[in-house]
Amino acid sequence: MESLNQLKDAGLNLALCSNLAAPCDSAKLLLPSFDVYGWSFEVGTIKPEPAIYRQMIEQLGCEASAIAMIGDTLQADMLGPIGQGMRGYHLQREGKADQCGFVSLMDFAAHVLQYPPSANG
Repeated sequence: MESLNQLKDAGLNLALCSNLAAPCDSAKLLLPSFDVYGWSFEVGTIKPEPAIYRQMIEQLGCEASAIAMIGDTLQADMLGPIGQGMRGYHLQREGKADQCGFVSLMDFAAHVLQYPPSANG
């Protein structure tokens, strides 16, 4: 995934937070390596429950405001993270994004590189 590689090349840490019910080695093989993985089956909770986001924040070792999260589920990937102080965005692959979303991970990566999250919000 070129977009994730761009973020990694810029020195940003990457995390994957997923509502995966059981271990799945193929997920790690298909994606670029992440610095942190937040699997629901390991954390014992699922998105959008606050505990899974708190686990990700703790593993990343930074302030919540320094994290930008994107995913294709409005509640779990945008509103849940926002509720924990992160920047959350909705991946709207159908081709028309509103002001809170992006139509591709490339657009998201470009935005994060232009406006990186900071510990100051």
